[in-house]
Amino acid sequence: MKFSYAFSNLCGAVYRQGNLLFTNDGDSIFSPVGNRISQFDLKRNKSWTYPFENRKNVSCLAVSPNGLLMISVDEDGRALLVNLHRKVVLHHFNFKRPVCDIKFSPNGKFLAITHSKSVQVWHSPGVMLEFAPFVLYRTFPAQYDDALCLSWSDDSNFLAVGSQDTSCRVYSLRHIHGYHYVNLTAHRSAILSCFFEHKSLNLYTISKDGAVVNWQCDKTLAEMQHYMEQQLEKNEATKDGQHSDADVNDSGSELEEDSEKGVSVVENHQSSQKDDSNEDVLLPQTKRRKTHENNACYWENSAKHLFNQEGVAEVSCAAYHGPTHLLVVGFTSGTFTLHEMPDFNLIHSLSISQQKVASVAVNSSGEWLAFGCKGVGQLLVWEWQSESYIMRQQGHHYDMNVLAYSPDGQLVATGGDDGKVKVWNTTSGFCFVTFTEHTSAVTAVTFNHTGQVVVSASGDGTVRAFDMHRYRNFRTFASPRPVQFASLALDPSGEVVSAGSLDTFEIFVWSMQTGKLLEVNCQYY
Repeated sequence: MKFSYAFSNLCGAVYRQGNLLFTNDGDSIFSPVGNRISQFDLKRNKSWTYPFENRKNVSCLAVSPNGLLMISVDEDGRALLVNLHRKVVLHHFNFKRPVCDIKFSPNGKFLAITHSKSVQVWHSPGVMLEFAPFVLYRTFPAQYDDALCLSWSDDSNFLAVGSQDTSCRVYSLRHIHGYHYVNLTAHRSAILSCFFEHKSLNLYTISKDGAVVNWQCDKTLAEMQHYMEQQLEKNEATKDGQHSDADVNDSGSELEEDSEKGVSVVENHQSSQKDDSNEDVLLPQTKRRKTHENNACYWENSAKHLFNQEGVAEVSCAAYHGPTHLLVVGFTSGTFTLHEMPDFNLIHSLSISQQKVASVAVNSSGEWLAFGCKGVGQLLVWEWQSESYIMRQQGHHYDMNVLAYSPDGQLVATGGDDGKVKVWNTTSGFCFVTFTEHTSAVTAVTFNHTGQVVVSASGDGTVRAFDMHRYRNFRTFASPRPVQFASLALDPSGEVVSAGSLDTFEIFVWSMQTGKLLEVNCQYY
């Protein structure tokens, strides 16, 4: 007999909280289930749970661009660095504060996290064991309230941070002459998501009240990269002392240009006193032009869109797929919308749950959309082009009370306080049938000797038998007076069903073939 048992899979729940992530190939999805991580292979129809676990429930996940590393952070900010191929923990680390969002840079060299009101950028750890794999690279200035979301540009040089204070700041990873950071303010509520466009510095910000703002950058990625290279060459030349004379001439010309600009501003101001109609036009444009000239790049509000949702529904999560320009937004009402950016064209709108959509993700090809509903523990994968479900799994709403194995060990039946009986496949880890006939908590469940019938007892005073071929309730056993059943048993032949009541302390016996009550035993010894 073998006693070296090893953890294999986690059944009964598919999602609890945190963000969903697709693998780099787009065929599998990572789902945080409590303090563990489950992976669902959507093409092979299999699932497994990693053997490691956090101290508390996982709040956010991040996977490196090469797909070798995963970082899972719990509610207290304690992180695990995991090698995905070997499924082993490489390092434990404590960020010391709750983390709302964590993302690797596209080039895989850096890792950004929200750290209360500030943002920290760390060097990306390696795949081998190290003494101190987390090395802090830079900490950006604190905002007025907690930072909620992050977004990297495709060149990994700019980082957009959305905050609870209704603003979005764009930081530069490296020090650029003439660029500190840009503060974008056009929202009236907290910014839940921000995204850079694919191969562009244009930016989208989404707030909780359902507003989407399109920020247009005056420079492209190529122009900004060229500007940064020029600044790097100038700094190297300055250190070598090769541009000493040129720097003096440049400084003199800059002073002359600034003096000429100052005269033009004064002249415009004097002329505006003669003509009141030009006073409100010349000065703001002159100030804005001078401000833009002093910055390496700037963003302008080019468009603002609003989601027209009925009632008091608010934005709860969002995801953006850059190559296809698809924006997916989930709401507290349990619906989601799919828009094409930047024109904000509505493609689909669908209600998938009665609870709010807590997380949404898009795979690498942009064909599959994943949704997680925290309130009901639901995980959905939807293909928007064919409008069909790839996967639709849901755990028990509340506590799981009982479970039973089938005789061959291939199936597991579970019953919970939500009154549902679910049957799970132990090989794939998926729930393939749910029976919802009970109106109260399920207190007992069992299989017959052939494994073709599942019998369950409930606090609603009924015992029900379910056919595993047709997936229907073919027998309902009831007592002559209202009772609450607490236990259940079948004879070896499966012809006799007996259940014990919780309040009257009686044993009821029925016939499986006819469904008639055969005996009520109330004798005690």
